[in-house]
Amino acid sequence: VQICVWFSRPLEKTRFVAKCKAIKSFIKPSPFSGNIYHILGKVKFSDSDRLIEVCHNTSSNSLSLAPVQEGPAPPDTRHDNRDHSGQQECFLVFLGCSLKEEDIKDWLRQTAKQVCGHSFIAVWGFPSLDWINGL
Repeated sequence: VQICVWFSRPLEKTRFVAKCKAIKSFIKPSPFSGNIYHILGKVKFSDSDRLIEVCHNTSSNSLSLAPVQEGPAPPDTRHDNRDHSGQQECFLVFLGCSLKEEDIKDWLRQTAKQVCGHSFIAVWGFPSLDWINGL
């Protein structure tokens, strides 16, 4: 099975490399369902604006990361626009046995740069003098 995922959020390089290297330890001898054997594509990492070509082979546990050479863009092969919001120039193709798209997307989310979530404390009215004096 081949699953291609398009995305725009940069990945964390250290997380991505660690997750790729860890795939080999999760390979099941039988049933082979869910095994990822190869990953290839083009991504951006959070530490650079350059597009990086990725190639990972699980059996040899080899990962190559090479900057994409400048040149004309390849033709867009995306036919389904339902998940494409905005410009998505990054993609990864996962090759494996009985892969599920949602599992692949979950795996990929774990390697992405996390969106900073601000937590807000709701304060109704003004703080009391006791609370202020306690500071």
